[in-house]
Amino acid sequence: MKNRNLILAAILLTCLVGVICFAFLSDFADGVDGFGQTQDGHTIIISEICSKNETIIADNDGKYRDYIELYNPGEPVSLAGFTFTDGRTTSQPLGDIVLGTEEYRIFFLSKETTGFSIGSSGGDCVQLLDPDKRIVVQASTSLCMDDQVMLYKNGVYEVSNEASPGFPNTLEGINAFRKGQPDASPALVISEVLINNVISYPDERGLFPDAVELHNISDAPVSLNRYFLSDNTENRFRFRLPDLTLAAGDCVVILCDGANMVTDNGEIHANFGISHNETLILVTHDQEIARYADRIVTIVDGKIVSDEKNESILPRREADEKTILPAKETTAVKDTAKGDTQ
Repeated sequence: MKNRNLILAAILLTCLVGVICFAFLSDFADGVDGFGQTQDGHTIIISEICSKNETIIADNDGKYRDYIELYNPGEPVSLAGFTFTDGRTTSQPLGDIVLGTEEYRIFFLSKETTGFSIGSSGGDCVQLLDPDKRIVVQASTSLCMDDQVMLYKNGVYEVSNEASPGFPNTLEGINAFRKGQPDASPALVISEVLINNVISYPDERGLFPDAVELHNISDAPVSLNRYFLSDNTENRFRFRLPDLTLAAGDCVVILCDGANMVTDNGEIHANFGISHNETLILVTHDQEIARYADRIVTIVDGKIVSDEKNESILPRREADEKTILPAKETTAVKDTAKGDTQ
């Protein structure tokens, strides 16, 4: 009888331990919404979510897709091999991406890019997985209307009409996104434009596409994927530059032939071509965001005849009076007459 009681007690104890372990593992698997850590202790926060991005910010194809913003409050952390999932579909592994200290980075989600998008009706759970498929951080979505976002504040999410991609989820961050950083130092500028390229600059295929040269005039390396190049004033985010780093003082050539690719040899081909009587715009949605270029360079017969401040800046959405002011020294180049280079 005594042995029987001991066996029963052992079984009950085993069951109790199992229940506790199951609860612990369930809690571990569910994680904490918005806040998590990698296996080596780096904190990552899903700081902003937009499940119905209508006009807030476009990707490099000029499309307004759902997005998730990751924020790293600590030391740089590599996201190589990490994936996003909604519990049903898992994205392809991220490439050699490093999330820098106090960096906000946007990841666009769509069936074309990640295999899934976020439902605006709420109830989805989006997770960031490490290469071992461990949940690093996750977020449960809420019902959102057009251009509403979920902002992570004080440990919880709140639905807001004020987006701040690339900036902190504070009033200052929202205003910075809306107004830009007019006193920010310029980093990347358009330094040369090549139109009617016949013999001047062949690409690796032996063709002669039009080209734009960008110059890092700062004294620090610049991440190109913070910038967009466009020839369309209504779509300033037409071509997102690739995830490459340009050293201080260096230049990079963007071939404008509509090929939309980066070759194995590193040639960058934009998804649009350029011609005469067009405006080229270089903007960034990061710390010196600019939805409107504030300088217009006019070229006549290949020579710069004027370089002046753009006084005709208009708000992006007049309905809600979100006037977007220019960042300092973003540049638009307008060719008004036939010419080969700036």
